[in-house]
Amino acid sequence: MYYERQRGDMCRLHSLNAYFGFQKFNDNTFFNYCDEYDKEIVGLNSRSMDGFSEGRCIINYIIDKTLNKYTLTIPINLFKNTRENIDLKRYNKLLKHFSNYFEFNKKHVWLNKKKNNEWWKLDSISGINRIDPVLKDNGYILVFDNIHLLIREMDYYRNI
Repeated sequence: MYYERQRGDMCRLHSLNAYFGFQKFNDNTFFNYCDEYDKEIVGLNSRSMDGFSEGRCIINYIIDKTLNKYTLTIPINLFKNTRENIDLKRYNKLLKHFSNYFEFNKKHVWLNKKKNNEWWKLDSISGINRIDPVLKDNGYILVFDNIHLLIREMDYYRNI
C-alpha cells in the first residue's frame, strides 16, 4: 500500500496519491486542479484550504476529473441537522462493497483502504494502521468504484 509522509498542509494531495497507489500528483499538478476548481466555484481558495461547495471539495473534483467516478460526501457531524437526511446506518452496512473511502475532520484528511478483506488507514501523519471501519462523526467521501452499487445508490435517492 502506498502512502506519503505529511509535508506542510498537503494531506489532501497525500490522500489522493494513496487512493491511486502511487504519486499520481505532485504539488504543481495538484495546484493546477485547485486553480481549475476555483474557476468553477467562485470564492474558493483550494490551494490553501478546502472549501465545500455543491456537496464536493477538491478531492471529489479530482476523482471526477481523472476517473469520472461518482463520489458521495457525508459532512462532519458538527451542527444540528447537518445529517438529518443521511442514513448513516445504511452506509455503514454498504461499506463492505467499497474498496476505499476518504475520511476527514476539521484539520486533516486520510484514506481508508480495503486490502485482503481488511481495512487500513493510510494517513500521512500516523502511517498505515489496521482499522475497523465505522462511519461516525467525521466526514467521509465515498468513492463508487462498483457500477452496480452506483446504480443501486441512484435508485435509492430516486425513491426517497
